[in-house]
This record gives sequence, C-alpha cells and structure tokens, in this order.
Amino acid sequence: MMVADMLSTKEMNAELHSKTLDPVVDEILRILKILQNEDGSWGTQENEFDRAFTTSWALRAIHELGESNVETKGVVYFKKILEDISYAPADNFSRIARENFLKGFFNCAKILLNSPEIDPFRLKESYLTLLNLLEQRNWLSSISVVSYVLFGLKDVGIGSEFQKRATDILKKEVSFSRRDLVDLTPDVCLAMPDLLYDFIREPTNFLEKVESLSDMKIVHILIALELLEKVDRSLTSNLRSHILERFRRRQITEIDKKITKQLLDLTLLMRSGLRGHSLREKLQKFTSLISIESESPSEILFKVKLDKLAKDFGDLNVNALASYVTALSLSKEQYVYLLSPSQYNLIKDFFRQNTIPIPQKRELVFEIMTLGFFLTSFFSALFGLAQLTTYLGQEFAQLGFLKGNEWSLASLISVTIFGLVFWKIKRVFKVLRVIVKRS
Repeated sequence: MMVADMLSTKEMNAELHSKTLDPVVDEILRILKILQNEDGSWGTQENEFDRAFTTSWALRAIHELGESNVETKGVVYFKKILEDISYAPADNFSRIARENFLKGFFNCAKILLNSPEIDPFRLKESYLTLLNLLEQRNWLSSISVVSYVLFGLKDVGIGSEFQKRATDILKKEVSFSRRDLVDLTPDVCLAMPDLLYDFIREPTNFLEKVESLSDMKIVHILIALELLEKVDRSLTSNLRSHILERFRRRQITEIDKKITKQLLDLTLLMRSGLRGHSLREKLQKFTSLISIESESPSEILFKVKLDKLAKDFGDLNVNALASYVTALSLSKEQYVYLLSPSQYNLIKDFFRQNTIPIPQKRELVFEIMTLGFFLTSFFSALFGLAQLTTYLGQEFAQLGFLKGNEWSLASLISVTIFGLVFWKIKRVFKVLRVIVKRS
C-alpha cells in the first residue's frame, strides 16, 4: 500500500491518497529487494560483468517504482565497474566485451546518466567511445547488442549517428529472417516495435502465437506494444492477463502458498510437542522441503533440501518480472486507483489541507446554525434599516441628505446581506447532498 508523502504541491499530495501499488507489482518489488546482492547487483553469475544484464532490468523496475535507496545501490554497482576500468572502454575492451554486460550497460543508460552518483560527462564519453569500438568490430555480430543500443539510448540524446547506422544494420538483419515472432523477440521488438504492426493485424492469431512464447519474450512484446502509438488496448490487456496468470501460478501466488504451507506444517508439528522418531515421520509425511539434521534435548536442527526448493520455486526470472513492471509503467498502470473520479472529487479537498476530519452530521448542524444566524441578522437588518432611515429622515430633513432615498439605501445594504444568506443556503445544501449520496 502506498503511503502519501509530503510533496511539493497540494495537488500531488491529494493524488497519492487515491491510489495504491498494484498487488502483483508490490510482490515483485518485494522479490527484487530481497534478491539484490550486497554489491547492489542482481543475478547469481560469479563474474560481476555478467550480472549487468539482470541488474539493468531490475534497476529499470526499481527506478519506475521510486525506490531511491535500492536504486542507488544498483547504480553504485555500475559505478564501481566504471571506476575499475577508469571510464576507458578502449583500454579494457577485452574485459567488457561480454554480451550480458553490453546489453545491461546500454539498457539502463538513461538512469546512469541522470544519477548523481556518476559523473555524466565522463559517462557520456565512455558511451561514445564504446559505440565507436562496437561499430568497428561489427557490433560483435550480435543482434541483441545492437537492439539494446537502440532501446537503451532511445531517449538519451547521445550517439545519434551511431544509432542511425545501428538501425540500418538491424533492418538489414531482420530482412533476412523468416519474419516470425520468434525472430523479433525478446530483443529486436524492443529496438524496432513498429515491426509488430505486421503481426497485430490479426489479433486472435497474434495472441495465440505470443502465448506460446517464454515469459521473457511475452513481456518484451508487451513493452513493445506500449511503445507503439496506435494499438488496440484490448490486445495489450489480454496479453497482460495471460502473463499475469503465468506469474501468479509459477512465480508468485501459488509459490508463496506452497512454501508457506510447508513452513506452517513444521510450526504446527513443533507446537504439538512431537519429538524423536514421531516428529521425523510426521515431518516426512507433511513437509518434503525440510528434514531434521540433528536433535538434542535443548534444540533441533533442520535442513532445507535446496534441489527441492529450486523445483518448487520453478523459474524465478528476475528479468521477466522487472520487464513486466516496466511495461506497466509505460501504460501508467503500475498503480491501482481506489476511487472513481467522481468519488475522489468529493473528498480530494480534504487531502489538500492538513486538517482533522469532521463528521458530516456535525458539519451540517454547524452550517444550519450559521444559516439561522444569517437569516436572523437579515430580517433584523431590514427592520433596523427601516427604522434608522425614518429616524434619520426626521432628524436631518433640513439637510435633504436622505430625503427620497431612504428605501434605496436600505435596499442596497439588504442585497449585500441577502447575497451572504443565499451563499450560506447553497453551502448547506451542498453538505446535505454529500451526506445523502454517502447514505
């Protein structure tokens, strides 16, 4: 659940009260936070350069969710690599010429360039030098590297000439393919989403083909669809529902339920007081994930079967989960609005000010009492003004000051007071209408 922070404008402060983070995105955020390594990266590869690709996707998701502390750690991971090579790709090309590093480095270019942790001028020079090296080496003959150069630098504004030549190369490579969805994913469609127009002309056939692809390919097609200017929203909605069901079944909801049940079974067995052989038998029957390592009168040591745990968890694909968050951020759907626009408009004024909520009935009583005071003042003013003008007319008749204008003056003052009364009546009915609607 998202908690409203004190922001610079009251309007933004009000908006935060009306939405919450999508439950699945919230679960993905939890997974990303837990799986971040101590050096700020994501991934299990031993070589730090090979963890760049997974880190780049996780970093994009974290950036979209506004997790600044986690994002900073991820940026520091790239900063350390840049400092290790002294921001000099040419002198260290043999170390960084790895597909996973190059794809990851370009994938999060915008985040790195905007981060206060890294010198943007040195980083920009590093990107330009690296682009020149890759072009000289025919982009390492890798369509994936070319694709991530185009995708990562799309909104960065550097190396435009390199990007143009990279686009020409990618178009040439695609022209030789069978023009099948498998050939366009998971990388090419990110760099050239317009190619999907050839496939979405037949939505039903398109969905059938996409649903047979891997998780990673599906979410990248979802990102590409969001990048297109004109696309049927029902198409992206159906595709999102499909991949969401996959995640829930294989990586989120069902996995949590399965693992949690086994841990709960263990807790119940411990509370039952069973020990020794009886505990071992019961544990083997109800919990295949955990077994007893050793047992003494004061403590019991358990062991987790890692092969069983990996099998139960299935394919926990950080890249696919993070890409899903990126797709939702492009569609502006990473948050769920709790109220309809009409309902929100009824209460948003409250969130614009730091006030204590007042019960509607109490507010109505106060408004009615205030209205009674205005009405009393109104009629009193009419009577008092009539008497006053008569008195003044008698006392100062010789001045000719008010003679013939007594009621005009009274009317002028009365209209002002009547306007105040009318405004208060309107306010009372507005409060009353809100109470009726809520009832």
